[in-house]
Amino acid sequence: MRLDRIVIGMDFSAPAVAAAQWVRRHIAQDAELMLLHAISIPEPPGVLRGRFPAREVLIDTARAGANQRLREVTQSLGSDRVRAEIRIGEPADRIADFAHGYGADLIVVGKHGDRPGLWNRLGTTAEGVLRGSSIPVLLATSPRDRRPRHLLAPVDGSAVTSRLLSWAGFLGARFDAAATILHVISASVSAAILAPAIDGADGNTGDAWEGARASAQSEVDRWLTGLEMAGLPRDRAAAESTFGEPGQEILAAARRLESDLIVLGAHPRRAMRRALFGSVANEVLRGAECPVLAIVEHVRESEDD
Repeated sequence: MRLDRIVIGMDFSAPAVAAAQWVRRHIAQDAELMLLHAISIPEPPGVLRGRFPAREVLIDTARAGANQRLREVTQSLGSDRVRAEIRIGEPADRIADFAHGYGADLIVVGKHGDRPGLWNRLGTTAEGVLRGSSIPVLLATSPRDRRPRHLLAPVDGSAVTSRLLSWAGFLGARFDAAATILHVISASVSAAILAPAIDGADGNTGDAWEGARASAQSEVDRWLTGLEMAGLPRDRAAAESTFGEPGQEILAAARRLESDLIVLGAHPRRAMRRALFGSVANEVLRGAECPVLAIVEHVRESEDD
């Protein structure tokens, strides 16, 4: 785990600038930051094409304006380790491609809560970066002007859990923060647990609940070792297990614990160029009131996809 090279998607919106400032001040003061601005010029409708300047002229004009604004943002960050690049194309594709070629450790994207077209429908910049990147993506939602003091790490035992715990432990140690592992047993699993008891074949429902809770808590306690192995002292780590709808429980726990950062595993569904994140990741990414670091578990695409 390291934070030496960070790519920040920069569209000059207030969330993007705030994300860059937060990363510089509190997340990775010594890292090399690369501000990446993508110029995307849509093709005009054919019947109106003659009324628009040539695409090359529009790109040159946009590039000149972007260069000026990049200089301003770079200077505001007050570091000689901030650089800027401009690429032509769809922002999500250009950010992900550049970050991989650059060898970035992290991609940062600001969330545009006041601009629904960029987040609340498919094809958004942030979601597009998540779909196309194996590099962790930090969605900087309303970051507090301080280093993170509490991290929430929801785990489900999937393949991404080990990587998620490594990042949570690394960041907790780096920030001298506390971390809480959260495991939520969903309604469908709860129903399967209770079914034998309801049918009278396996005791009563109270015993079934307590048995399930004890087993879940034992598994979550085991995951604490993952945080410790990544450098977080055991006395700054805690584990909780609960029943409910995972997305809602994660968001509720983040509010209750006053978490500054959620470290989340994201599981794209298998579908070439139609990848959607599972409902839990979508709900947390859209509903979180603090930044979310998404650790993406990518799946191999079959030829049928």
